[in-house]
Amino acid sequence: MTAERPARPLLTVKCAIPPVRAGAVPRPRLVDALRAGSTRLTAVVAPAGWGKTSVLSAWAADPGEHVRVAWVSLDEDDDEPTRFWTYVLTALSGVGAIDATCLDALAAPGLEPVDLAVPLLVNALAAVAAPHVLILDDYHTLADRRIHESVEFLVTYLPPSLRLVLAGRADPPLPLARLRARAELTELRAADLRFTADEATALLAAVAGAEPDAAAGAALWERTEGWAAGLQLAGLTLRERPAAVRTDLHLLDYFTAEVLPGLVAVQRELLVRAAPLERLSGALCDAALQVTGSAEVLAALDRADLFVVALDAERTWYRCHRLLREVLLRERSPEDERAVLCRAAAWFAEHDQLDASTAHLLRANAFRSWRSRSPTPPPPAGGPTGCRTGSTWLPRGSARTPSSTGGTTPAPRHW
Repeated sequence: MTAERPARPLLTVKCAIPPVRAGAVPRPRLVDALRAGSTRLTAVVAPAGWGKTSVLSAWAADPGEHVRVAWVSLDEDDDEPTRFWTYVLTALSGVGAIDATCLDALAAPGLEPVDLAVPLLVNALAAVAAPHVLILDDYHTLADRRIHESVEFLVTYLPPSLRLVLAGRADPPLPLARLRARAELTELRAADLRFTADEATALLAAVAGAEPDAAAGAALWERTEGWAAGLQLAGLTLRERPAAVRTDLHLLDYFTAEVLPGLVAVQRELLVRAAPLERLSGALCDAALQVTGSAEVLAALDRADLFVVALDAERTWYRCHRLLREVLLRERSPEDERAVLCRAAAWFAEHDQLDASTAHLLRANAFRSWRSRSPTPPPPAGGPTGCRTGSTWLPRGSARTPSSTGGTTPAPRHW
């Protein structure tokens, strides 16, 4: 293959450090953590809206004495090795870390960037004494295996003069476990980026134009769980409707445009269908949704910090982020929600968790249905084993379960 310079012109704005937004809330605990990092690789990984770019741009504006920052804002158009490395080398050249030799090497016929340009880059950086930082934002938009292999090569031989920072919505496909074990990896994740109560109050005040009262601020912080985008949307709602303490006005659009498209199909389907459930486990979701393989899907969501939080050390039980769950529930029909809750109630009863079973039956309105239509008492003290549909209680293990169409539901399928 002959490596050629991209025919499309480079966008200089993609090599510019994004300015710190006017009114942005200072987050010195995160900036200080980034400034103090000394590992060769820093990974800033969190779903959409957690403030990754904002924190990094604040750090880049004041990275520390004598430190120079090169920045590349990536997108899907850069998912080609020569174009990717042209942006990276242009950014590093712009801050004086290297000269034009590495860029010229990209045009060498018959060679991939990792064969010539990247080794030349490593050698050039080894001769530099001044500290530099290279920030690659939205790294998750890249899928080309050759790019990841060349970045891994760079990380492996990275000289002390350069720190590499990869920011994105998913873990970069690099040997993070090995780097972590060698203490060569610094990580900032959603749990670290979560706004504190004081930071949340300051952000709400900056967006809304007036500080909310203490109760409203605390309620919004708890409801958003410190999620930056949720707080900003809440602030917009407060600005438009000062008496409101909910963020419904903008949430659906944000989740629809930014969050749900970032999930693979099985993840999206599980979260949408399981939205009626406050707690999630693989076994419960398998039973309530009539599928198999839910444990693997939940584990993948947890590993990727995709709005699912583990509730126990064994990572058996999870919950969905409150705001996402509220939005997902709006997309469910009452019939679908009731069917899932009924099957969940049966599962809890089978596992001798009668309080949870009863709670799910109450939420499904099953007891009201029994009182109004059933000529016989509910199931015995061993706990309800199914939900009423029409005039029949579905016993444990029944082949027929409620469905949104009122008919029967097929056997479980695998995600």
